[in-house]
Parts: sequence; structure tokens; C-alpha cells
Amino acid sequence: MARKPINGKTMSINALAPILGVQRGTLARWIESECCPTSGRGEGATAAWELDPPAVIAWMIEREATRQINKAMGSTGAAIDGEILDAPPPTWTKDEALRRKAISDALIRQIQLDQEARSVVPVSHIADVVSREYATVRENILGIGPRVAPRLVGQKDAAVIADLVRSAIDEALHNLEADSKWAGK
Repeated sequence: MARKPINGKTMSINALAPILGVQRGTLARWIESECCPTSGRGEGATAAWELDPPAVIAWMIEREATRQINKAMGSTGAAIDGEILDAPPPTWTKDEALRRKAISDALIRQIQLDQEARSVVPVSHIADVVSREYATVRENILGIGPRVAPRLVGQKDAAVIADLVRSAIDEALHNLEADSKWAGK
């Protein structure tokens, strides 16, 4: 389903798959059969999908949360609009229905407690942070050439060139604060 990008920037399957830690084929399958959000497709028969990274990350988190809840509740696997539902089969007893409701209530309460303890973060917050940091790092990386080129002119020592480029890359990636912030470092 085509959606307007959150931050106006899109990526191809080839660019986004390694960032998400999945194979390109997996991401393509999610788009084709699991309603992974896209921002559309370019022109022509072989045009690449355009993906909005924050929207895809939010979708992945929601997909996994739904999968885990259904797994915990012993889902029957019925699906409507891509979402797995757990409609009670006719063989459920009142006790079984009450047991499943208790499990559901406990899961909801655990999520509420985790939110209050700040051990979970809303998906929208993560998507905003990832989007901002992605934009900043992208700008920094695109600026490496103009920043480093004057210092490389006339330089013939490969080790010096490598050090200058590595230093510029480290500086460009310095803004990835969330990685260390959320990892508890």
C-alpha cells in the first residue's frame, strides 16, 4: 500500500534490507504478501519499490508484537486484513474463554507496567528518532567528499589517506546517539 514518506526520504529494497538485517528477498516478500508499507514504485516494469524506513520499522515492530501476542494466546491463525485474529472455535468452553481473557488482560497490564517503568518505548518515538538520525547521518556522509578532498590533494601515502577518510566517516557517524543511549552504554 503506497503511503507518503514520514520524512520525505525513501530507500530501495537493496538499500534498506541490510540496514534492517534481512535479506532483500524477505523484504520483497513482505511487500508482496504481508502488506509491508511502501511509498510506491518507480516508472516501468522493472522499477524498484520505494520504502519509507520509519514506516517499515514501525510495521516490523507491530508485526512482531501481533505475532508474539497470538503465539502467547494460542492463535488459531485466522486472518483479516493481514492481522491474525483469535476467534474462539465452537469447542471452547466458558472456562477456556475466561482463561484466554485472563491471559490477554495480563499481557495488556504487563505492557502498561512496562510503559510506566519506561522499559518500552512507543514505536512512533523510535521512528522519529531513527528518521532524524538517518537524515543527519546521510547529510554528514554526503558531505565527506567536500570536507576531505582539500586535505587529500597531493597526498600519496595510502595510510594517511585511509586515516583521513576513516576519521571523516567516524565524524559523520558520531550523531548516532540513540544506539548507545538505548543500549544502556
